[in-house]
Amino acid sequence: MSIAGSSASLVNLLQRQYFETHGDLGGFTFSIFTTADFSGDITDYITLFLYRVDVDRTKRHFDLPRDTPQSPKRTSLALELRYLLTVWGTTAEREQEALADCMEIFDRYALLSGELLDPNYTWEEGTEIKVSLESISNEDMLRLWDSLEPAYHLSVPYLVRTVLLRPLSRDEAPLVDTRTNLWTPALP
Repeated sequence: MSIAGSSASLVNLLQRQYFETHGDLGGFTFSIFTTADFSGDITDYITLFLYRVDVDRTKRHFDLPRDTPQSPKRTSLALELRYLLTVWGTTAEREQEALADCMEIFDRYALLSGELLDPNYTWEEGTEIKVSLESISNEDMLRLWDSLEPAYHLSVPYLVRTVLLRPLSRDEAPLVDTRTNLWTPALP
């Protein structure tokens, strides 16, 4: 349950399914990019760039099952991750074909759980990550690309939810078993 685990799961899914479809990776390297990676000559990459992290407004503090009936309550902060999927090929045709393949993979595997989650990270039982196309305005897309070194490159935005951070134990307040009423005389 982590941001990095979600990113790794998405890249692993793309790489594995692309290989199964084509019998090889087509010369592409699949990678998570940071802003520092957007420099120099980028060719033959299929990248996911995490450009925004938000709190999931529908589930902000997600209650998790207790480890044992006597264990304290556990909650986790629920997040939404926003990625740009970009293909960096040698020709426009090659980029568009690979981009379509990757979009089909995310459409086919819109719900990641179980074996599709990266085993190098700890996941709560029953964890599911939903992958969907995200709508972003042309202005926001261009503003995002203006902040990066290379010129605009065809990209597809994706929303990934609900990603849970490491759970925290919450001590519960003790039950109220007595009540004390205080009365003060009324003033004349």
